[in-house]
Amino acid sequence: MFTESQTTPRTSQKPTVTVGSTRLMSPERLAELIGVSIPTLANWRAQGIGPQFIKLGRRRICYVETDVESWIKSRVFQNTIEAQLAR
Repeated sequence: MFTESQTTPRTSQKPTVTVGSTRLMSPERLAELIGVSIPTLANWRAQGIGPQFIKLGRRRICYVETDVESWIKSRVFQNTIEAQLAR
């Protein structure tokens, strides 16, 4: 099985940070992980359709790693009809 480091080149991304037992992920890291742009994440936040996020201050956004995992798992479908019904 390939790990992320074998399939994705490392960039100057902001790392995942651990606070207590909670791992926080930057929008840059999440965008790279799921293959979308940072503006797409901002649009999803405005529309309430992406993973839950934390707003720390006026401009600082973080995602809780377990929330991201849950959101990704909620996007798994058996067929396109099932995906369309979930909208």
